[in-house]
Amino acid sequence: MSVLYRAALISFVLGLLIPLACSAEVPKREALTARQIMDRATAAAGGDAWRLASTIRLQGDATLYRDGRAVAADDYRMYRVYPRALDAAHTTTGKFRLDAQRADALLFSISYDGEQMYDQNGPMDPAAAERLAASSFGYSAARFALNDGFELSRMPDDEIDGRPGHFLRVRDPSGTDTLFGIDADSYAIRLVAWDTPQGWHQRTYSDFYWLDKPGFLQPGRVRLYYDGIKTADINWRTAQVDTPMADELFILGPPQKPAP
Repeated sequence: MSVLYRAALISFVLGLLIPLACSAEVPKREALTARQIMDRATAAAGGDAWRLASTIRLQGDATLYRDGRAVAADDYRMYRVYPRALDAAHTTTGKFRLDAQRADALLFSISYDGEQMYDQNGPMDPAAAERLAASSFGYSAARFALNDGFELSRMPDDEIDGRPGHFLRVRDPSGTDTLFGIDADSYAIRLVAWDTPQGWHQRTYSDFYWLDKPGFLQPGRVRLYYDGIKTADINWRTAQVDTPMADELFILGPPQKPAP
């Protein structure tokens, strides 16, 4: 069989098969706007119980990565007072504290008391605090995304951990963008990402569990990446929503030496 004949035969067969494949019934997902997707994501997260939550207290453990080296934090805690309004998603909002410990050794503590950022040594240098805030705050854009002043746009769909996902760009009133990946079946928020001084930051959420009070969907696992490299793998074992938090909880300083 000549090369030309073989090529002609292949073209003929493909010409028969391709139209058949294209005409086959392919299930299509419901066509939704960006706002409709975020509305469903809000409902899946708990509706107003999630969107209007005042505080959250999380406890678990984590593996932290520095230059590829794993460091275990067997006691990892976060305290968050949610903001009541949001103009810029990637700056300090509300109040926040994060503690990482290994056995009896403190790995780090960082906090924001509504005015000042701290680490375990006390108030942070303003420039360092600004860089850290830009890399730490972003998820809250989802909670305010349906408010006036926010713009929502659909981005190309993609998979998230092998699951089909809708991707949305949320632009806050300051003009800053945050990318969200939302499960196309459950509408759980499975991914958030944005540009930071440390590179492209992505958080991937999984292992969700439901909090009956107040009716709140909590991710049990969060993985953090910068420029595609994993920097933390966090397991949130317990969560409490809308519990009071004292202002003093968010003010950090160096350990006090015992009096002689």
